[in-house]
Amino acid sequence: MTWQPERLGAFPSESMARAWTLALLCAAACASPDASAPAIPDVQTGWEGFFGPSTLEAQRLAELGVPLTLDVVRAPQTRVAKLVIANGPREAADDELRAMQERDCTSTLDRAWNAKRCAALEARTCEDGTCAYEHFGNCSGLQAGDGQFITAAHCVEGLVDDPARAQASEILVAADDGTVARHVSLGPIVTGKTDFAHHWVALDDDDPLDVASIEIDDGGLASYPTAPLPDEGDPVFIVGYPRVEGRAPDAIQAAGYRAIHGTPSVSFGRLADRNTEDAPLCNPDGNQEHWTLRAPCPVGEVGETWRGPILHSPFLATYDSINGYSGGPVFDARGHWIGINATLISKTNPQERYDPSARMVATPVDRALRKLRSTKETPPADHSTGGR
Repeated sequence: MTWQPERLGAFPSESMARAWTLALLCAAACASPDASAPAIPDVQTGWEGFFGPSTLEAQRLAELGVPLTLDVVRAPQTRVAKLVIANGPREAADDELRAMQERDCTSTLDRAWNAKRCAALEARTCEDGTCAYEHFGNCSGLQAGDGQFITAAHCVEGLVDDPARAQASEILVAADDGTVARHVSLGPIVTGKTDFAHHWVALDDDDPLDVASIEIDDGGLASYPTAPLPDEGDPVFIVGYPRVEGRAPDAIQAAGYRAIHGTPSVSFGRLADRNTEDAPLCNPDGNQEHWTLRAPCPVGEVGETWRGPILHSPFLATYDSINGYSGGPVFDARGHWIGINATLISKTNPQERYDPSARMVATPVDRALRKLRSTKETPPADHSTGGR
């Protein structure tokens, strides 16, 4: 059975999510990594699981064999924030929504990080077992400094031209202990990719990058330290707000991590492919299972779908990734910001279980910031609602 991935940050219908054990937004893709991901050193290439940075201990890092220090892993937590996305009205079975409410809204921590979702579930209206409600999903991103929140473009595609949805969305900032410290409203949005009419393929963009910038009130933060990509095989990690309810129960138990419901999390891996030839992530034949790094990338219609570039200049890594991590910042072993998580290529459904052969796709931070600076020469859409 071929799984149909959604964006690791975008949000499918509840019925589709249930079909894949509740898969969520920002994205995954299918493709054999063999053609694009070189062999990397004969050490553990990635680590299954999502771990709360504020509760992670040095002993646990050592047990996992992760070659990073606890200080480095914890350092970005208060700068990495959760983008809560208003997706508009949805319908779903009442028992499905009750299960979602019990999962996301029971503990104090889960409820705080899912406040808009929980309020919407409580306000649902039902008839004959079917309920109408407002759906909220999430992506991740970094308070990059200078009043900018950097995330993935596909996370904000529904917000740019819909001020009401933008105003109903928000950014949640973490405290050192992993609780919610601040609610921040969205300002003007700039994207590095604008063509989402052809599913993932960008036919109308000359230089598609899956990155976006949102102006925010960050309290005057300085620019976050960035760095070039490390060597292939070097350790990297991502911090964000994944949702693991789609993971199979046996996979969750085997990995030994708690169910993360849009709460702060870190995942560990290694850089697999620096993409020194600067090839785009390409859909060569319209089939998501064949995504790969390829140049030139054929462009055009293929039956009822499209082939062409998905995004330019990505690198590949091996950290565990799942819905909600879209837009999340990727860091090197010193804790320097090196990339923005976009999607992944995998032979299997990554929502259900970790696949060591999967490759996560991210945009190098220097490339992303250059593109966003150049794009800002065109006046952005202004959805500013003021801070609170």
